[in-house]
Amino acid sequence: MSSKHKHLDLVSSVIARMANNSFDTKRWAVTITSATLALAFQQKMPMLLIVACLPNIAFWLLDGFYLHKEREFRALYEVVRKTDEELIDYSMRLPADHPSISLFSTVLDQLHILFYGALLFIPIASYFWII
Repeated sequence: MSSKHKHLDLVSSVIARMANNSFDTKRWAVTITSATLALAFQQKMPMLLIVACLPNIAFWLLDGFYLHKEREFRALYEVVRKTDEELIDYSMRLPADHPSISLFSTVLDQLHILFYGALLFIPIASYFWII
């Protein structure tokens, strides 16, 4: 196996790990929101619904971080793919001249706003329904 293929395998395994971590944060956010909703309705504790928003915000930021890193490694994959075989150095960093990917814009991506916005809206709307 050539050094370029080995380097591409390394980068693609990191991309897969970041995508898996992003999925896990979404799964945990939905699980915690669902459990908090069930507990709040069962115990008739509306303040618990407001507290449920805090982990969702943390998961939103964490998921944005994982997606940001995944996008950086996808960019690195393209750089390695275009690099000559003799110049492969197994670096896992983007070249300094590569345009940066904004963490802020990744966190505020449309899909993140829709997904985590819904996870924040449901407990807040339920709070007003319980009281």
